[in-house]
Amino acid sequence: MEKRILIYTNHYYPENFKINDVVNWIDELNVHVRVITQIPNYPKGKFFKGYNFFKKNYQKSSNKIINRLPVIPRMAGKKINLILNYISYFISCLIFTFYLLISKKKYDCIIVHHTSPPFIAFHSIIYGMFYKTKKIYWELDIWPETLSSLGIINSKIINGFIKKIMIFIYSYYDVILVSSSSFIKTLKSRYNGKVEYFPNWADQVIEEDTYKFKINLTIPDNHRIIMYTGNIGYAQNFEFILNLCNKTINERIYWVLVGDGRFKNNIKNALKDNPSLKIILIDQVEINKIRSYLEISDFTLLSLSSEGVFTNTVPAKLQTYMCSSKPIIGIIEGESRDIILNANCGIILDSSNLKESINKLIEIVKFDDEKIYSLGHNGKRFYDNHYSSKLRKEQILKFIK
Repeated sequence: MEKRILIYTNHYYPENFKINDVVNWIDELNVHVRVITQIPNYPKGKFFKGYNFFKKNYQKSSNKIINRLPVIPRMAGKKINLILNYISYFISCLIFTFYLLISKKKYDCIIVHHTSPPFIAFHSIIYGMFYKTKKIYWELDIWPETLSSLGIINSKIINGFIKKIMIFIYSYYDVILVSSSSFIKTLKSRYNGKVEYFPNWADQVIEEDTYKFKINLTIPDNHRIIMYTGNIGYAQNFEFILNLCNKTINERIYWVLVGDGRFKNNIKNALKDNPSLKIILIDQVEINKIRSYLEISDFTLLSLSSEGVFTNTVPAKLQTYMCSSKPIIGIIEGESRDIILNANCGIILDSSNLKESINKLIEIVKFDDEKIYSLGHNGKRFYDNHYSSKLRKEQILKFIK
């Protein structure tokens, strides 16, 4: 009898998250897979074209079912909109979980893909009260540390209460996967079961480099291009990046920022106030175009706040940059910083020292092409040995088998 796998996730295709790859890997096995997710609306907060309460909310292939549950979309990302989105999805998942319990066959394994918030973890626990099943918790956002680092909750009493809730949640799972080895110590202080290091990897289209798009940017040939891809938000330390852009106007540097986020309007306003800024803003692009954008860059930019839990966070774009053989300018601390230095694939800037960072930045953009290539090649070699999707696929399938 074929195995039956149930997956809970806040985000799924066409949203770009690593859970997409995991579902595809599992789908290659002779198993039944059901994905429970919401109508796609991240990051812009509006339902993707072709998706709504009545379109594509149920999709079935030979051995895979996708249920996209109704939610209130995130809209512009204001707190009230986010709260409504979280609550509506929690209720939809709760109702659907009871539907599965009443009308469907037992599932052998449940995978919970936790981005934020952790409400999604409770549905698997409820299911496990009725059926004994293996439960895997893929932890990508440590609470309450993330809330403290973002300044959302600063009360020790409330954070202590949230910590107890997380300890309660973890206790119901058989395996917890973490994307940063730095998180292992934190998790083991709250959970007696198995904690497994499960780092990020580059998307298949990045690894295979099968798509080729012509990218035309009006940038002088004698300038170096520093490229950032992903969320343009406050947690990514863009206030400091904007300072770097302002202080390097007279240098042969162009900053290309690809993506969307809450800080993007600040950059647009800065460009209006100072048109001489060498910044090019590009809206979020499809994942199959990212490699083509990265190809035209000389350096990639990896940045994250140095507050609290962010020092232990390893953004997925680190592996994307390494896989693309591009040297990295890291404005980042902790494990990501160590990876860049150990791989010898870039430099680290200190966001607490603007003057020193400017000097180091000017120095690296003057590297000759051979030196730049060498740094990028170092990153690719390190990626192949530690982070390739082949390694992660073998790892996740081992848990399921």
